[in-house]
Amino acid sequence: MNHCPNTEDLVAYATRALDRADGAVVERHLRGCASCVSEVQTTVRRTRAMQGEAISLPPGLTAAATAAAAGADSSPLLRAISGTRRASRHRRAAWQATRSWLPLAAAAALVLFIGVSSLSRHEPDGIRGPGDVQTLRVTAPSADVRGAPSVTAERLARVPRGGAVAIVNERGEWYYVRLADGTEGWMDRVDFD
Repeated sequence: MNHCPNTEDLVAYATRALDRADGAVVERHLRGCASCVSEVQTTVRRTRAMQGEAISLPPGLTAAATAAAAGADSSPLLRAISGTRRASRHRRAAWQATRSWLPLAAAAALVLFIGVSSLSRHEPDGIRGPGDVQTLRVTAPSADVRGAPSVTAERLARVPRGGAVAIVNERGEWYYVRLADGTEGWMDRVDFD
């Protein structure tokens, strides 16, 4: 055969979609054409990747591949088939190794996510020592204790005028306070002027 089969025939051969007679014609051509062997090899790899499963070689090539593995034949077709099988084994081994550390990576990502989201709670940078705690009384009609140093943050408690709070820390225009019942949160400085 002087001319190469069309791409559709090579793909059909690689996926075993050709009838027996046409398959034999393509198989004879492949024994002498390295470029078509390469195309069949690529088709087999892509098909395996898309289907996620191994596709066995067409029957006539299985015996030739076995002979090549034993060193009986060194044709380009057989070398290409052997290379495909070796590459497939390596990809499978790499995936199995990946599967073993994948749950660990997911757990690490979860821990990282929880750690980063806990930073958004805006806890104080440092807590004063026991001797440094200052007690202030609310001078505003009432004051909100919030979960973060922002007027839009969740309100945790409300302190009436004259209520005492312990100042644990401060950041900008906000105090981090502790109430008598143990509630801690942020209060705006303007509530104490």
